[in-house]
Amino acid sequence: MNCCAIFAGGDFFKISDNGNFKNKFVICADRGYLNAINNKIKPDLVLGDFDSYKGEICENVKKITLPTEKDDTDLIYAVKYALKKNFKNIEIYCSFGSRPDHSFCTYSALEFIKNNNAYGKAFGKDFTVEILCSEKITIKKDSRYKYFSLLSFAGNAKVSIKGAKYNLNEYTIPTDFPIGVSNEIALDKAEINVLNGKVLLMRTN
Repeated sequence: MNCCAIFAGGDFFKISDNGNFKNKFVICADRGYLNAINNKIKPDLVLGDFDSYKGEICENVKKITLPTEKDDTDLIYAVKYALKKNFKNIEIYCSFGSRPDHSFCTYSALEFIKNNNAYGKAFGKDFTVEILCSEKITIKKDSRYKYFSLLSFAGNAKVSIKGAKYNLNEYTIPTDFPIGVSNEIALDKAEINVLNGKVLLMRTN
């Protein structure tokens, strides 16, 4: 078991392949417990200050109650717990929703994971988000995601893109102009090379 899945308390969406979670350590942050249970996924750990979920927790599940007044959000605490347990692959589910501040905290959580030498990806309904930092990756065409966008994060970033509808060659993506939005994979795959800086890679429909 080398992957940790964290369910937050944002908007619920149906996960089509919940059997994929059998080999993942599942943490629920507060109301994220409902998002997991409604997907018929049993958590291994439930934690939070429980200001948004006050119901029962199923038996044989570890529970950590956090203070209401604290520096860490429930999501960040869950991420820190996963990193402490040496998980190098951390997935975040249901963290986006009507609270824009909480939604933005997802990006902070992804950067925190990245800065601690682990891989993080956040999943919403019909989209994914991850952070790339001075690295080269290949993304494959996927019927679930028509578009991919590269947006500068934490300062300007120099990026090359090959195999896409709109390619770039060592182009500096600034923070104040979203030139990398709504790109498409031209054939079967595209290559993204972040020469320096950080970008958000979003795959959407």
